[in-house]
Amino acid sequence: MTPMVKPLVWRMVAGTQAWRSDDDLTHMIYQVWEDGTEWVLAPTKITSSRHATLALAQSAAQADYEARIMAALDPAFLARIAGILKDE
Repeated sequence: MTPMVKPLVWRMVAGTQAWRSDDDLTHMIYQVWEDGTEWVLAPTKITSSRHATLALAQSAAQADYEARIMAALDPAFLARIAGILKDE
């Protein structure tokens, strides 16, 4: 069984064409905005990436978010949980 990470919830930033997702658990803020013909994803103030569509930028944000969550989980704990669920 692969653990599932809940999807980010997006909201449009008032008065802009930008979209934002705030996560209280990780304190990550993902922002996506249109820059000419591309969508810019900025998961942090230091890094950013460019994508052809809003959907691709949001998908990249979700993948980054999931990778950060999964990297923080203890593999031994996940194995124990998987064993418990298998026995149910």
